[in-house]
Amino acid sequence: MDEETKEPQYPNQEFQNLTLNQSPLDISPEVKVRLQEIYEEFNAHLSQEDYQGLTIIIKDLREALSSPNGPFTGRNIIEMGIIPYLLNLLSDSSPRERLKTEIAWLLANISAGNSDETRLLVEFNIIPVIIRVFKDSYDEDLQENIMWTLANIAGEQNLVYRDQIFEEGILYSLAKELTKSPKKISHYRTATWLIANLVRGRPYPPYEKIERIFSLLTNLMDYPDDVIQGHVLSSLVYLTEEAQPTHLKSIYECCLVQKIVYLIGSKDEKIASDAIKVTANLAKGNQNFLPNSYPEIFKTLPRALKSHNSEVRRRSCLLLANIFDNNFDDHDYIADYDILNLLIQIASQDKETDIRVQATLCLQKFLATATVEYALTAIEGGAVEVFMQNLQENDERLVENSIMAFYKVLEFGESLKDKNGGYNFIVKLIMINNYHTLFEGLLTHQNQDIALKAEVLFEKFFREFV
Repeated sequence: MDEETKEPQYPNQEFQNLTLNQSPLDISPEVKVRLQEIYEEFNAHLSQEDYQGLTIIIKDLREALSSPNGPFTGRNIIEMGIIPYLLNLLSDSSPRERLKTEIAWLLANISAGNSDETRLLVEFNIIPVIIRVFKDSYDEDLQENIMWTLANIAGEQNLVYRDQIFEEGILYSLAKELTKSPKKISHYRTATWLIANLVRGRPYPPYEKIERIFSLLTNLMDYPDDVIQGHVLSSLVYLTEEAQPTHLKSIYECCLVQKIVYLIGSKDEKIASDAIKVTANLAKGNQNFLPNSYPEIFKTLPRALKSHNSEVRRRSCLLLANIFDNNFDDHDYIADYDILNLLIQIASQDKETDIRVQATLCLQKFLATATVEYALTAIEGGAVEVFMQNLQENDERLVENSIMAFYKVLEFGESLKDKNGGYNFIVKLIMINNYHTLFEGLLTHQNQDIALKAEVLFEKFFREFV
């Protein structure tokens, strides 16, 4: 008989406590007695095909399991030996949707337990069974609880589990299901959470296994719900982290870029932060995807750079650094939205050293491509003083980035020698204030990279004056 339509198999032996007695868990005698009673009730209802009675027992079990002070653990229920019977009931051809929904809900609660409980559950070959039920069902509640179970299993970050879920064709089933008549909002939230858990692991699955994800995420992004958009963006953060060309191209071709950039301005800080991170990954991977979105990006970044959320500020600096790193020449955006002054302020005053490091790197990369007009704007805005301040910090990243930024400023001064009587006006400014001694001090820095960079700078610009 076909596996999908086989009838439930009934236990024909009495429940034994051998597994419970061998369990490393501390189970009280009262709990063992209660588990014995539940099993006997389950067996009686199953033998009599009393599906209403089974529904009540399973509901009681999943409610007890979800209670913070409940008497049972997921492992207790697994060790009762009822999982195979639950899977048979779940996958039979009868339209007992209420019973099946309670079974799927109980499985979701068990899979939400610790890794060992999830492993034991997966060993019952649960993944292909519940995905097959998902494909065949028209009941939203049943499908949603199956998605919860799969999301919990995928959240274990076991690549074997993840790959098996993909192999069973869950993406095709999701895409087909989510394009049908409108669902409850919780249905879409659970679906996007499942997708986010599926794409976390490294290495990525083969592209052909996840190709459907991008069009699916494009459609889901349109729902005006913070939870759904948050899960979609989490998925995109994972999918763009390694800047795989196939992934980035799919995002671009699905017209996701504009939707992602729009969410940089979200009032929800987590959504804004993830939108910035995805955009930064896109900028790093392929600069050609972003120029059409520059007006929206630079319009929303000032608010992000001023955010009280440190992760939003840090990721905003990362985004700018990645944009500046690719022969950026749209400098008018920097002026129109006061980006330069904000970066100078962050590089000197932010309470988070990591963010000051990132802002200093942004300034260095900006100066590498800046026109004379904008380089002068940076100098007049206090960039030189900020770099001097940062050279005296203990954080080596801050010192190194400041040396490199200084090098760009000094090179700019060199380019204007003819206009300034044959001298480098930046060198003159530094010598007048006796700041060159800071570079001399760095020549013996314990970090050899810093010492070498300081030596190159000092020999090129200051040696003749000392």
